[in-house]
Amino acid sequence: MKTVIFAYRKVGYECVEHLLKIGEPPSLVVTPVEGNNNISIYKNITDLCEDRNVDIHHVDKINDDIELIKKIYAIKPDIYFSCYFPFIIPPLMLEIPKLGGLNLHGGILPNYRGTLSGVWSIINDEKKTGVTLHYMESRVDVGDIVEIRECNIDDEDTGFSLYEKISSKSVELFQEYYSIFSKGKRIKRI
Repeated sequence: MKTVIFAYRKVGYECVEHLLKIGEPPSLVVTPVEGNNNISIYKNITDLCEDRNVDIHHVDKINDDIELIKKIYAIKPDIYFSCYFPFIIPPLMLEIPKLGGLNLHGGILPNYRGTLSGVWSIINDEKKTGVTLHYMESRVDVGDIVEIRECNIDDEDTGFSLYEKISSKSVELFQEYYSIFSKGKRIKRI
């Protein structure tokens, strides 16, 4: 299966790493220019890809990146996975993969769209949060939901500890659904 991974920070790194461990490297990894280079708490996606000879493309402004669009058209990917990627993937790119694109969103949709969902869950005194795997559409965080996986918010949780919990759930969802798609199974879109 030809897969393009839009990867960022911990979740992006671990999803790419998983594909390498199972012997199914992504056809392309897309990551922000700023990457993880100056943030020592995150493993470096660029180093991982370069060490394992995985094609990587760094983006600054994804909408204007003609080189990226050409690369993706040449690959003819079956599927995209957006693994905490911080940019909105433009509609033109969303039309390319045969099976569509799936996004791991670090919050429960539709209530917690956008960024910092875990922090907002704490501020709003929620007892649970989680991760949503959904299809990407031209608007942010509105596509068909594939699965929501919850986790408890404990009294001692901080934004960072909750990020760690949600990240683990996100990587689990990626691994499960990548396996489903790679075996030729399809997820019915509602």
